[in-house]
Formats: sequence, structure tokens, C-alpha cells
Amino acid sequence: MGGQVKFINGKHNRNYLRGINDSAIGNTEEILLAVAYASYDVSISDMFDLWWKEKIKVTFYCRIDYTIPVAPPLLEKFLRRRSPNFECKLIKDILHAKVIWWKGFGAYIGSANLSGRSWYSNIEAGLFLPDEELIGTDTEFELEELFSIVDGYSQPLTHEIFNYILEYQKAHNPHNIQENLKRKFENPRSGLGKLMPHISRGNSNNAQQSFLKEWIETLQYLRDIADRVSSEKYRPLWINEDTPKGVQADQFLHAYYYGRVREGVRVPYNEFFEKNKNDPESALVEAMRWWSALESAPNNEDYFIDEWYPYLKRYLEKYTVLNLTLENFIGVCSRVHAIREHCLRVTNSFLGPSAIGHQFSFDEKLPIFSEVLFNKRSRENKSVLETIQYVLYGGHTDRTPERIWEGCRSDKWKIDHFGLSALGEIVGWAMPDKFPPRNDRTNKALIALGYNVKKFAG
Repeated sequence: MGGQVKFINGKHNRNYLRGINDSAIGNTEEILLAVAYASYDVSISDMFDLWWKEKIKVTFYCRIDYTIPVAPPLLEKFLRRRSPNFECKLIKDILHAKVIWWKGFGAYIGSANLSGRSWYSNIEAGLFLPDEELIGTDTEFELEELFSIVDGYSQPLTHEIFNYILEYQKAHNPHNIQENLKRKFENPRSGLGKLMPHISRGNSNNAQQSFLKEWIETLQYLRDIADRVSSEKYRPLWINEDTPKGVQADQFLHAYYYGRVREGVRVPYNEFFEKNKNDPESALVEAMRWWSALESAPNNEDYFIDEWYPYLKRYLEKYTVLNLTLENFIGVCSRVHAIREHCLRVTNSFLGPSAIGHQFSFDEKLPIFSEVLFNKRSRENKSVLETIQYVLYGGHTDRTPERIWEGCRSDKWKIDHFGLSALGEIVGWAMPDKFPPRNDRTNKALIALGYNVKKFAG
């Protein structure tokens, strides 16, 4: 569809990348870019705007380092749109590729960055390979592999990273960059390293790093959804406007899961994913329109907002957690969906010898299960309250995902039968605007909407 192979050298042979892109519009539904540097030239900015206007799915992988290789106004375009169809992902240091793949049309592989100078006046060199030359070839496989590798080293752009870049720019003269500024920019305690803890050269497959990458990526999806469903355009009339955005996002996904995805005992979220994976933006907008038009809560979402959230907020505060009584802890457990779900599945043997062979109702079983958790200890003798306190308040909030990992995996903090789904939801109830609640039901709802997120193990 993309025509013939072309040598791209701009004004020097009158083959321009902009011309390739203009020809691709209408012939592609997805664009992948692995381009290290990008400026905020009018032509480049307009190109991203055109892709958005034409509803083309875009994933832009770019470099981040102390030289600020991508212009902040261009990064801001992605944050403003808050769309799963328009993503920017950052790679520290090692990205130097210049590849643009208009899926179904063709790919450019060359030397040109995203800038007016690169596209129109520099001496650049590259090849455009039309789709006819890619389909079923080793080159198509290698392109897929390239973007898989790049994605493994990437982290989605977040507001924290963007704000850090702006603060760094104000504090440092970009024309007087020294090596010590590079170290300061990437400092693991106070710089970019704090915001991108999971990315380290040559170690992208480390289990903790893989977890952190996926968690932070999904967190950004949830934040974007929270911003949108809490807006006047999509917030149902029965939800107060002062309800935290993260709580609104959680209840929106709760309603979508139970009202649109689940069919009795069957939950065909993978079938929904196959239908929506190429255009999660449209699936999300349709679901938000359905949500905003509801005249009442379809599955007790108003009760969770008005009764559960205030209770959990009160008893998960910093100076309250370690002093929770058993009664209060049972109250917390009874209002955390993930704990309730796990209680239904746990065998009576976990509840103690006296429970074996007994038939409990859920209302009977939950307090017993909660009490067992309350008295449980980690391998290093930490209680469940100490684990919750550590995950929520054991350091800077930017490091919370790392503490969630420790809470689920380390000998010091891990409590049996108190895992990732419970901790992800508890963190969300305690700090909903920073970390919207996430449990496995959240994952299934996102997957059904077409988001490529991971379901929790177990």
C-alpha cells in the first residue's frame, strides 16, 4: 500500500518524511515511533495533532536524559489528552533509534529525529520500506522485536516526571551542562532515578523491575481515567463533585465490570479485549458515556463511595493504622473488595483446626478470616498492620510501588493470604488521587476495555 522503497534525504533528493506521513494518513490505524530526539517545531507539533484528529493510535518511544532531548511542550500533548490511544513512553540513556512505523503502510528507518531541521534541511539518510516489502519478511519480525525490546526498557510519561523536567530546566542553564548535572538529574534518591526506579541498563527482565514497569504504566492509565470520569462531562449526577477522582475511577470500573462485562459466572474479559485492543479510546469513551447517563448506581457504587470510602480513609490514616483494634481491622477487611473475594476462596484449613468441616456463611467467615490475618506474622515477625503502615507511609510516596512489591514478596513484610490485590486496593483507598485503587477486578475491567495490562497471579 505504501508504494515503492524510497531513499529519504529531504531537500537533497526531494523525498521528505512529511510526504510519507501525509500519504500514510487514511492508510494506517496505528503508528509506532522509536525516535530519540524531538523538538517543538510547528511541523512536528502539527503532525502529532493531525494523528490525534484522524484518530490514529500512536505510541511514541523517546529518550530521556539530562539534556532534555524531547521538548516539554511536545510531552505535554500526551499528558493533556489522557488517552490509551496516544501514549508517550520514556527510555533512559540507551535509546538512539530513529524508526517510524505506519502499521499497514510502511516504515522509515534512518537518521532523522523529529525536528524541522532533520526533516527539511539537514543531510539525513534513511529508507522508507512500504508495507508490501515488510509483510511476512524478516524485516517485519525485526521491527516487532525492536519495539518489544524498546517497550521493555520504557516507562510511560507521568505528571511527576514531566514536572521534574520543568523544575530541572528552570534550575539549570541548558547551555552550560556539566557531568555533575547529569549525575544530579539521574540521582536515585532525589532525581529521575526516584521516578524511574525500575529502568536499569541490561536488566529489564528482572522480576521486580518488570513488576514496577507494569504497575507504573497501569497506574498512569488509571490516573488518566480518573481525570476523565471525574470531569463534569462524564460524572453521573448522583456522585458529588468533591468525591476523590481515584474513587470515581474505581467505581466506574466496578460498574463497567459487573454491568457490561460479567455474564453471571462467566467473565469474558479476554473476548472484550480482542474486540477493543486496537482502539481502547473508543471503548473507554463509550463506557464513560454509559456511566455518565446512569440515573442511579447499578451495583451499589454509591454505597461504596458514601460509606466505605469515609470509613477506610479514617482507619487507614498515617497515625491510625498501627493502633487499629481487631474490630476496626475487621471493619477495614469487610470494605476491601480484594479481601472479601479472597475470603470466599480460602479453605477452612487456613482458619484453624476448629474450622475444618464447618459450613460458614460469608458473614460468619469474614471476621474469622480477618482475625487470622490480624494475628499473622511475616517470616521476620511483622504484623499485617506493620505491613500496611510500611507500604502506605514507609517512605516517599513516589516509592510506594516499590513498597507494594516488598509487601508482597519480601520475607520482612509478606503476610500469607494478604497479597497484591489487597495491597493495591488499600493503597488506593488511602491515597485515591495519587494511586487509584487497583485489584484484580480493576485489571479485568481494563483488559476488557482494550488495555494491555496484567492480571494478578492466583
